[in-house]
Amino acid sequence: MRKIEEKQLQAIFLWRENRKVDKLGQVSLQGLKFEVASFLVGKTVEIRYNHFDLSQVFIYQNGQFLQKARQTTLPRWNTSKKQNQPKPSSPPPKSGINHLEHLEEQHRQHKKDQAKKMLGRQGQSPRRETFTVTHFFKAVATALHRKVEQLHANELQLLQQAWNAYGPFQPPLIHIALAKAILAKGYDQHISFYLQAIINSHLNHQNKNNQKEK
Repeated sequence: MRKIEEKQLQAIFLWRENRKVDKLGQVSLQGLKFEVASFLVGKTVEIRYNHFDLSQVFIYQNGQFLQKARQTTLPRWNTSKKQNQPKPSSPPPKSGINHLEHLEEQHRQHKKDQAKKMLGRQGQSPRRETFTVTHFFKAVATALHRKVEQLHANELQLLQQAWNAYGPFQPPLIHIALAKAILAKGYDQHISFYLQAIINSHLNHQNKNNQKEK
């Protein structure tokens, strides 16, 4: 088994976008503003981020990590009010296995929240962006440290076939399946190996749900 360092495992699912820093020293991402160092004004940086958690993003330039950036809450020139202190983020998992357990716990909590909403025990929250086939392509490519446009035609065809036959997939299950597959065999397997891991996880989840209904 190829050993993957903790930092590499945590970075598996980071999406990447290039943005130009505006005159206020901020970058925009999905309608949100993030403040970066003033020396980056006017320059293009790469933002790496978790699509499902935009509390902070990671700023890179020419492949080098520069800083973490958080969402701006007040205009930079407004000093009359004390800015809200960001909530401390949860400590990173101690190991790759703990990271998988953390993902699985997130998935279980997501299912509980869905059940509460159906029973009317929880107020309606803003609807999240639908996980589409485009998101599926990008999630798999990003996990394998590639970009969608770098995938070969036959790889794109296999991704599309998997989505057509078994999709839509649940993002937490995709992340868990890919993390386990990468821990077991690394990044250099044929894409069908990772797709099979996703499909198996998806089918196992469906079987468990069917058994509960019986």
